Amino acid sequence: MEVPKQARFYAAHFKLDLIAQATEMLQSNDMLLLLDTDMAALRKLDDDLLRRRRTAGIGVFDISDQVFPTYGCERVIGDLETVAGRRLASPRWYGGEFLSPEGRRRVHLIRTGSSLRQSTVEESHRLQ
Repeated sequence: MEVPKQARFYAAHFKLDLIAQATEMLQSNDMLLLLDTDMAALRKLDDDLLRRRRTAGIGVFDISDQVFPTYGCERVIGDLETVAGRRLASPRWYGGEFLSPEGRRRVHLIRTGSSLRQSTVEESHRLQ
């Protein structure tokens, strides 16, 4: 699906494509760790972080505390719910600075992300 270049957070859409391509090359138990270009991993990953990632099926960086106040809670939640097509019990904004879906969750993330990408493009005229 073609994402309009003027779309907000345009570059973020490429992460989904990268995860899809990497998933084709990896075994289900291989770790995928995607960092933004302005991030660097200099130390061993914390064992507790890895345990929580395995339990949750994904490691992400929750930046809700940065995005909600900057753009306004009502606006951000409204846009998230517009794209989701439903009310969200606990709306969160996850940044791409750190993304590590576990093998069994990668396919789900790709399918859901592709659906939401399509919804984002279709609803872009309604997003603030």
